[in-house]
Amino acid sequence: MKKVAFIPARGGSKGLPRKNIKPFLGEPLIARTIRIAKETGLFDLIIVNTDDSEISKVANQAGAFVINRPPELGTDNAEVDPLINWTIQEYITEIPFLNDCLIALLYSTAPLRTSLDIVETYDNLIKDNADSALTLCKTTDYLWREDNGFFSPTNYVPAKRAARQQESWNQYKENKAVYFFYSKNILSSGCRIYGKVVAHIMPEYRSVDIDTREDFILAENISKTIGE
Repeated sequence: MKKVAFIPARGGSKGLPRKNIKPFLGEPLIARTIRIAKETGLFDLIIVNTDDSEISKVANQAGAFVINRPPELGTDNAEVDPLINWTIQEYITEIPFLNDCLIALLYSTAPLRTSLDIVETYDNLIKDNADSALTLCKTTDYLWREDNGFFSPTNYVPAKRAARQQESWNQYKENKAVYFFYSKNILSSGCRIYGKVVAHIMPEYRSVDIDTREDFILAENISKTIGE
């Protein structure tokens, strides 16, 4: 089965303007993601879906196949799953195997993801004969929610608080580094997470998802510290 890397990269990011082409240790984030996807040796095609001419140029130079999205799929409220479905349906004639392939969704805002993270997520999917896979990191956060100005815990009972290491509610959260799923499943369900789901666990320190300038600085400093 053909394998496709799908990298969404719109030009109108608000938290950190132009973040997808911002140089991360000298390399644009989008180019870094394309390079790491290539290093896996997994993919028959690397697609960058964008609405921005400058991102298109950088992605082309890095060796990706660039697809321009319609304006309604590039707004602040647009989700990526409909964008993937639109891409498959729009390009099925030009790229017939899109109708029945394995897709990896790779956000360029996860710069501490490695090629090994992608390969291990893929290996878990295949080994366990799963329908979809993703990367997670463990979280021991005490989580709360707001309701009409008042706050309440969502994953623990304050009266039964234990030492953090002994809490039974320690959980995992998406870090938006890697997702694997089959094109037929996302076309039928409308969602990239489908059926039997497996995960590759990444350390929290490599799970930075860049949305703000502070995220970017943190990720660069971590990368320098671990000696990439």
